[in-house]
Amino acid sequence: MTQYDPALDAHISSNWGNAHRLLDLLEDRRLLSDRHSLEDASYCILSALQIRETMTVMMAATTPGPLKEALREIRAACRAFVHAGGPNGQHFDQSHDLFAINLTALRLAVARQVMSVMSTFGLSSSPETRRLVEIIQSERRPGS
Repeated sequence: MTQYDPALDAHISSNWGNAHRLLDLLEDRRLLSDRHSLEDASYCILSALQIRETMTVMMAATTPGPLKEALREIRAACRAFVHAGGPNGQHFDQSHDLFAINLTALRLAVARQVMSVMSTFGLSSSPETRRLVEIIQSERRPGS
């Protein structure tokens, strides 16, 4: 039996809209849903930078708690992806395997946070969010 947690309840109540905005934002990102072979490394780096900036803005509008931690984790995953790409994505241009491995890692990190937010906030998934999570979860190796 789960005990009532007034702090968590307050966090959920005050951040409900931000949780919905997060899911809406991420379900529409090609970076998180297209096959590796269809992706362009430079576009993906730009998209990860945009997501990272958005997570920073959303964190400023979110009270401390599980959502803020999810935003922080997504931002860190984007930072790691951009860093792995190197200056102007040169590392990814030199090795598609490196790109695919890091893209998969980014997607899995985001999927974990999406599922956590959905669970914490009791949100049902839209068809787009379900598809996003399914695609990300199905990735077990580069080139899949």
